Amino acid sequence: MNARTSLIAAIAMTLSALSHAQVTTLDQKSANVTMDVGRYAAITGLDDFVLRTTDVSGSAGAVYNGADDFNLESNTQVHVTVTGADLSNGKYSIPTSYALDGGSTQFDTAADSVHNGSHSIAAAAKLGAISGQQAGGYSSVITVTVSAYTLTMAPISGTPMANDGCGAFRVNSLGVRTITGTGKTRDECWK
Repeated sequence: MNARTSLIAAIAMTLSALSHAQVTTLDQKSANVTMDVGRYAAITGLDDFVLRTTDVSGSAGAVYNGADDFNLESNTQVHVTVTGADLSNGKYSIPTSYALDGGSTQFDTAADSVHNGSHSIAAAAKLGAISGQQAGGYSSVITVTVSAYTLTMAPISGTPMANDGCGAFRVNSLGVRTITGTGKTRDECWK
């Protein structure tokens, strides 16, 4: 055998011996790794839109409609509202209504869930008498608000309620009521 082959054989025998060695654990500890993900939501794709009519433009009672789609993504249950003023040109205003997803001006996403979905916002304006508004451009700003909150009422240490079985009372933005205590049920505490 040459020196190179002898070296390779020696390394192979050493590795083989190490693979059969018994490993004894001398100490071992475990630790929890935790994190808290904050509530977050984002609205994308909401753009300016124009109201148009199928009636004669400017005629008394003409209804103007328009809509836009947007995406809402959240990592928690959220409450969504739309607000907006009547369309105005600075001197005259036209009564205007707004709706989310063809319904009211607000909605809630599913409880205890993340959300990623497409939604629509619609606006409608109805003219009054012909002389009730001046011809020309009218505008308004709408705001879509996504919110989530939890209010906590916790007993204060050293007071008669400190050891109450209900613990802390919580209510979120959707009206869901919970408790942190284990001595009573939610319904016993929230009377």
